[in-house]
This record gives sequence, C-alpha cells and structure tokens, in this order.
Amino acid sequence: TKNRYYSFDQVFYIDAINELRTLDFSLEEIRSIFNSLKTVNVENVYEKKINEIDMKLEMLNKIKNRIEHRYSFFKSMEIEENIPSTLKNYSNIRLKKIDKRPIVCVNSTSLIDAETFIKTHNQLQNVILLNKLNTSPPCIVVYFDEYAQCLDVETNFDLCKSVVIPDNFESADYFKIIPQGLYATIIFNGARKESLENYFTLLKWIEKNNLEIIGPVIKLYHVDGFHTTNPLECVGELQIQVKEKC
Repeated sequence: TKNRYYSFDQVFYIDAINELRTLDFSLEEIRSIFNSLKTVNVENVYEKKINEIDMKLEMLNKIKNRIEHRYSFFKSMEIEENIPSTLKNYSNIRLKKIDKRPIVCVNSTSLIDAETFIKTHNQLQNVILLNKLNTSPPCIVVYFDEYAQCLDVETNFDLCKSVVIPDNFESADYFKIIPQGLYATIIFNGARKESLENYFTLLKWIEKNNLEIIGPVIKLYHVDGFHTTNPLECVGELQIQVKEKC
C-alpha cells in the first residue's frame, strides 16, 4: 500500500519535533536535544532559548515604545481646524495645534556653526546613552535669542530630541517640556540662507494675521548634515508659538 507506518518511537519523535518547531527551535537546536538526552544538556538548550526570547522581547518593546512615541507625537501635531477665515494662506505655512513635547536637551551658548553643532550633538548623544533614554528624531533646536542674529553672534540654545520619559523619572536639567499650544510653522529646503528667508516670511505671516509671538523659535532638522552633504537637500521646519492678539 501507499500508506506509511511508523513505530511508536517514531511517532514520539515526530510529535516532539513538531512541538519544538512551533516553539521556534531551529532544526540544529532540535538535533542537539535528541543527540544528547542528558537532562543537563536539554536544560542548557532550553535556557539558551529563553534568554534569546528575552532579548528579542526587550528589543521589540523598545521598538514598540519608539513607534508609540512617534505615533502620539505626530497625532498631536494636528493642523488647527478652527483657523479664522481671515488668515492669509501660504502653501508651506501651517498653524498647528501641538501637544506638549517631553525632550532631552543640552544647553549651549556659542556660535551656530557645523563644529558647534557636531560637538553639542555628541554631548546630547552621551546624555542619551548614559541614561539609556528612548528618543526619536528629528533633532530640535530651541533658540532663546533673536533668531535673525543667531548665525552671526553667540546664541543661547537647547539642542534636543523628543524623549519617552522613563518610569523611574527623576527631575534633571536635561529633561524639559516644550509647551502645548498653537504654532505657526513653515517647512523649507536649504540651510542658512533659506532658513533666514523663511523665518522672515513666517514673521510677516504672523503679523498679517494679527497673531502674537509668545515663545522662542524652534527649528526641527528633518534632514540635516548628518543625512546629506548637499545643503539644498536639507529639510528644516521653523515653529513659533503664537496666540491671537487681544
């Protein structure tokens, strides 16, 4: 007949192999179990698999936390729907209602150039790694002095990244909150020259639409010098918190 007959021992091994495969054991791992059925050897294989799964779970949880953080961040950045009809419209300018943003940051007072940016970025990365913080891009710079002059004179600024506040959170100088509110925003391509041009465009838009600036200039580096060597391929976003004038 075409039927295949198995002995009891063969059925046992087939069932055991199928079960181990459903538990994500590789054929090599299964072979090592059957080649040495001493209890201590089998325990070692299972222990190794448990440790492997624990590492995968830890990695997946970190990925999940980062995705959840980015999801909540983008969900909070909704374009304000109740914008007065009198607002003058620009294609690359938006008025956004943004939720509060926890950030990890490093403060500096210096000239804003490539050397300073790299040095401060490295300091920020050291803080992130030392404290095992879960952050997400893009890099954010909060300018506390006049933005139009910040590229020519020493400027006080925070270099930041959005962060998931840890469960064992303790107050620290490097943790801050960017407040929730309405933000006039503009996205642009380019570097220094284009940044200033779009800054003045955004100021004019704010003034024309009877809005009052109530916060510092915030710049998001969506694509920066770490991603491209061509300044015109950089993508930045300026955000300024505003409110309607009384």
